[in-house]
Amino acid sequence: MIKKSLVAISFLFLGYNGLIAEETKVATEAPALPVQTFKIVKENNTTSKTYPTILKAYEQVDVIARVSGTLKEKYFKEGDLVKKGTLLYKIEPDLYQANFNMKKANFTKAKKDYERAKSLVASKSISPQSFDDYTYQYDSTKAALDEAQINLNYTKVTAPIDGIIGIKNHDIGDLVGTNEDNSLLLTITNTDPIHAEFSLPKDDMNNFLSQIKSKNIKISLIANGTTYENGQIDYIAPTIDTNTDTLLLRAKFDNPNHELIAGNFTKIVISNLSLGDVFIVPENAVLKTAQATIVYVIDENNIAKVRPVTTGDLVKNGMVIKDGLKPNEQIVTSNLAKLRPDTKVQIISEEK
Repeated sequence: MIKKSLVAISFLFLGYNGLIAEETKVATEAPALPVQTFKIVKENNTTSKTYPTILKAYEQVDVIARVSGTLKEKYFKEGDLVKKGTLLYKIEPDLYQANFNMKKANFTKAKKDYERAKSLVASKSISPQSFDDYTYQYDSTKAALDEAQINLNYTKVTAPIDGIIGIKNHDIGDLVGTNEDNSLLLTITNTDPIHAEFSLPKDDMNNFLSQIKSKNIKISLIANGTTYENGQIDYIAPTIDTNTDTLLLRAKFDNPNHELIAGNFTKIVISNLSLGDVFIVPENAVLKTAQATIVYVIDENNIAKVRPVTTGDLVKNGMVIKDGLKPNEQIVTSNLAKLRPDTKVQIISEEK
């Protein structure tokens, strides 16, 4: 009877110890850490780049007096928008017209003498040397007539390009064209289209220059709070500026209302630049340690595993990951301060 009682007491004691051990195990096992996650998906990731730019005139031409004389007539107002060929000034046309008429008369006589001399030399009525003299007179008077015609044409000063007329340097009655100081009449500036010059950093050149050349990108200009679309790259420098380690590029924009002013500093945006075979993840999911850049990847058992990754640029949608992740993996984006390697987690929501 005593033996049976001792056995019963032993079983009771063992059961109590097992219960205590189980309770201790439950008490010491940490609960899963609630976290938010981001699912890695393969997408056609693109980005935009913004660069400071300076606007420059498409064309700018100094209008020079090609003949000397007095300014007789003016046909414009400063600030006028003129077309190529528009008459601007006349410079003593009467004087040059008289000179042209004289040269024409000389040529007419020389031409008649030359025609007669051809018949005379054929019949040997004059010597070949005399015929050479008539030929010389014919050629020299023709050249003098051509020169007089050119100078007469230059008395009409016309716009060499489309553009806006600047401040005039001389008034009616001024003597112009006699030296370098009085030959510049005015300047015409064409800002439709207008150029935007900017510098491409070397890293961006290595990553995106081929795309820029392919014309598959979009180029816009931001000036005075307005965005101007449909820019076109029309110049890429053949060499890198070694002083700044950048490459000069130039874009062209339509400017029909002349709202964009040459000399203004603005911003140019190049968009639709492909980032290649990469992933973009939330910036806060990426941790930098002394040894590596890491993310926490959740395995099939909901355990957060440390994963080293190779990062790229920080773009609008997040951090570029070049290597270290695979499609459909999930990375932790919250509670990172409490997270430790190999921690069991509970996914409470997934970022889109």
